[in-house]
Amino acid sequence: MESISESMVEETWLEVVQLPPEEAQNQVQGVWKRQPELMQFLMELTEELSQGASELAFYLFFVVVRMFEKAYGEGIQEVMAEEILENFEANQDFLEKLAGINDPLLERLMDPGLWDQPYVLRYVVEALLEASQNEEDPIELSEQEFGYLFLLLKTVIDSLHKASAVK
Repeated sequence: MESISESMVEETWLEVVQLPPEEAQNQVQGVWKRQPELMQFLMELTEELSQGASELAFYLFFVVVRMFEKAYGEGIQEVMAEEILENFEANQDFLEKLAGINDPLLERLMDPGLWDQPYVLRYVVEALLEASQNEEDPIELSEQEFGYLFLLLKTVIDSLHKASAVK
């Protein structure tokens, strides 16, 4: 399966930003119905975060889901809890291994060829990095919150990727 293109990622987040609040709320309700396990996963694992970090997590979650829906349409299966947990644990292991790596290797990890959904992942990282620079509503993320949100959203991306590949 081909990854979501860079242009599709950009087009989707720009569309989401322009949604009127009522339409956004309706679409979020639709996501809740189509991906209840993913929503539950995010709800449970963001309870202890600051309000800003939690809101950012849900916003980015919504944008990511819309990217997948726009790219793959009706071909996305509902993600089950077992798959989410499997992806979460794999990502935790991966990030723990990264903790001791030197900078040149970390730079190589930014190679899009290493990831199933490189442009979606890049969008998430850039959005997390830019959260504190938002002029209207800056969100200051601690290093721990940044890493945790990355872990959660990478798990969402991996879960949706696998759910999109299943026919």
